[in-house]
Amino acid sequence: MNKRSLFAVAVVAFVLTASVSWAVEPYLARGNWYFSGKGTGTVAGSSETITATITGTAVVISTGEAGDEWITNFSERSTWRLSSTNGYSNTYTLSENIPMSYHNTDNRYVFSDSGLTWDCTILDENTATMTCKGTTVIDGYRATVNIKYNASRNATPDIPDTPSPSSSGGDSGGGCSVGAFSPLLGLLLVPLVLLRR
Repeated sequence: MNKRSLFAVAVVAFVLTASVSWAVEPYLARGNWYFSGKGTGTVAGSSETITATITGTAVVISTGEAGDEWITNFSERSTWRLSSTNGYSNTYTLSENIPMSYHNTDNRYVFSDSGLTWDCTILDENTATMTCKGTTVIDGYRATVNIKYNASRNATPDIPDTPSPSSSGGDSGGGCSVGAFSPLLGLLLVPLVLLRR
């Protein structure tokens, strides 16, 4: 294998390893989220479709760190503005407080409560999408809903303290090193340096 081919192989190996090392780790769900969404619903006993516009705040409480986070509580308070083509219009407030033990390892979590199923996907540190589907009771009426939300965080998510090497008990396996130079990348640079001589 000539120098040029060896150099090309080393570059490809470096790029592939760099892409793995800099892969996006799971994000923390904990914190305050503001959300807004739109969807449709039907009320029991009526064939009419109702349009809903929702705004609210969700609070996620958790322990652990990104990639190994345990969500212990999800609460939300939202305002639902309902309207229909025949002139129906009303505003309701919905509150949920859901204790749970959910292991968030991949930026997505799904849970159910009071007939509603929430499906949340965290896109990055400060944005997420949610859907809410199911049947619940709003102001005494049984309603079936299908809502899509966009959510944003009002601040940087809480980051757990990283233990120092001396206080770390045991070695940490797996995961990607984001924001730090990997020793493996340094080793891959050696052939590049030698080939340039």
